Amino acid sequence: MGLNFFDIVIWWLVLEIIGFAALPIASHICVNLKDKGYSLSKPLGLLLLTYISWLLSVFWFRYTYFSVLFSAVVIAACSVIVFWKKKPLIAEKNYIIKFEILFFLAFVIFALIRAYSPDIYWTGGEKFMDMTFINSLLRTVQFPPSDPWMSGTIVQYYYFGYLMVADLIKITGVFSSIAFNLATASFFALSLTTAFGIGYALTERIRYGIITAFFVTIAGNLVGFFQLMDTLLKGDVVNGILSFNYWLSSRVIPDTINEFPYFSFLQGDVHPHMISITFQLLVVLLLVSIFKSRTPGIFSIAILGLSIGFLYPLNTWDYPVYLILAISVMIIGFFMKNRSWSASKKEILKPVSAAGAVALISFILYLPYHLSYKLERTISLVPSGRTSVIFYFAVY
Repeated sequence: MGLNFFDIVIWWLVLEIIGFAALPIASHICVNLKDKGYSLSKPLGLLLLTYISWLLSVFWFRYTYFSVLFSAVVIAACSVIVFWKKKPLIAEKNYIIKFEILFFLAFVIFALIRAYSPDIYWTGGEKFMDMTFINSLLRTVQFPPSDPWMSGTIVQYYYFGYLMVADLIKITGVFSSIAFNLATASFFALSLTTAFGIGYALTERIRYGIITAFFVTIAGNLVGFFQLMDTLLKGDVVNGILSFNYWLSSRVIPDTINEFPYFSFLQGDVHPHMISITFQLLVVLLLVSIFKSRTPGIFSIAILGLSIGFLYPLNTWDYPVYLILAISVMIIGFFMKNRSWSASKKEILKPVSAAGAVALISFILYLPYHLSYKLERTISLVPSGRTSVIFYFAVY
């Protein structure tokens, strides 16, 4: 599962091509942002590639290299049409150069981190399961895919993150054993730069974009800080750093798992909760764009609905959270932009209708997935035990 230079370059180039293919679409829907949507073009391109390749294989084509390539062509064709008809503005050249340097460094540095210990068994975790799903999807010809654990049944799990990795493997030709670690590096770089885009969109300052990227994707909870302080106080700095227990910071609250983005990337499980970080940030950035817009267009609403709906087959638990967030931003944002909490019923109907459209689109576009998915367990509130204040503050 080691990495080599050629695989890294090919993988990075494909990510760049996918991002540039989706750039006119991103620029059109994010015209209100300073970077004109450049910071979300890569995750948006990957989302569109995954969605289209899935949809084609549900209704028409076998899932192959050619169906994935055709999906990429569809994205490029749509972007050409958007560019020809709308002529969207593109980000400034200086910003693009700085952004691409940041993405490249994040990708390469994390690829080197994964190359240091590339095996799937060194810390256990969920790597065996993740690798199984990826390889199963690579052998799938029609969706919904077969369950790798039980012959003759279909997957009853959110698998779009694995499908995204499988799409990239089919396009690049990189072996899945190598792509596994490149995927981790990719999602780290994508998350970091999308978080950067959020900070930049809110402040229009590069330094605040970097600060946002740091706190979202690299900074953890206070346990790591306490460990470092303990090392400094004992005076044995070198041995303390070399023996640093990164695992401890993910088990703060007793009997629970308290992962944060950097831990998930460092752990290296190509699992839905890690993959979804990028696309949660994509939704947030789209909401920033909509908030800055006086009246969001139909295309922007459709892309937002597509992006929120994508979270359901990607990492189901994120879907209700970001749907509620989107509805709140669209409705509360309307009153904030009008600088008044009083409005006519006709005026209020506009943001309510837009929010309703987002919710409806987020479900309908993924209807084949919902129809094939059977929920065998229910959820409920925790019957006993509560988080103490000290643990709560250590995490949050």
